[in-house]
Amino acid sequence: MMHMHKYEKWWLTLGTSSLVLFLVILGISAFHQGHEPPSAKAYVDPERVDEYKPFNEPGLHKVEGKDWDYELVFVASAFLL
Repeated sequence: MMHMHKYEKWWLTLGTSSLVLFLVILGISAFHQGHEPPSAKAYVDPERVDEYKPFNEPGLHKVEGKDWDYELVFVASAFLL
């Protein structure tokens, strides 16, 4: 069995406890605010993405009646060769 110094045990306990506390607070706040993981109800075919709204009109658009003034729509890709 490996011998650990008393202060090393305290720091490991403090670090692990801090991480657990952070994750618990984050989880409770996300649950309390009603955050949910995204659902897979909508599917966009990547070959025909330019046919789906709002991606059929990319750009910066002024939005009326919302909490924000403008909406930016663009199509990006990752790992494209």
